Amino acid sequence: MALIGSLSRDRLTGPKWDSEYANIAMAHNVYQVSLEEGVRRVVMASSNHAADFYEPLIHSGDFDHVRPDSYSSGARPLADNLYGWAKESYEHLGFLYAVGKETPRSLEVVQIRIGAPQEKTLDAVTTLQAMNRYLGAYLSARDCAQIFIKSIETDDIRDEHGVPFQVFCAFPPACVPAGSSTV
Repeated sequence: MALIGSLSRDRLTGPKWDSEYANIAMAHNVYQVSLEEGVRRVVMASSNHAADFYEPLIHSGDFDHVRPDSYSSGARPLADNLYGWAKESYEHLGFLYAVGKETPRSLEVVQIRIGAPQEKTLDAVTTLQAMNRYLGAYLSARDCAQIFIKSIETDDIRDEHGVPFQVFCAFPPACVPAGSSTV
């Protein structure tokens, strides 16, 4: 027996859906124009929300961490909201452009997952969980600029399969386990 149906929720239709779908279309336009104009590399700002499904699991201790090299291990980031889904979607779209099977040539693509690129005072953080969240996603203006500069200037970004595609998490090194990809 099979069930074929249609699911609808207010949050999966309407302005929020339209806005996030437009972000994916905009990313597609950036990749496509870059390809057509001979741009060698696109560095795209993504978000830690591309894998935010795992955040409650990490805070509860049921999951260790989400690593950006999950693509290599066959795992993938999972989002549990439209904003994160859109980020995850245009990361994967960037991978298609990097592989180059659907395009005349391969486009180098770097995705930078950004958490909280803002300065906050500790007075604004009222619970231990909020403190962990803030410190785990914190990104200073200096570090933000540095990760983008390094992503642009690095000569070779090919992965172990020869695909010019990378995802970097722009989180403090103390918050990311050894061996994971941070810049």
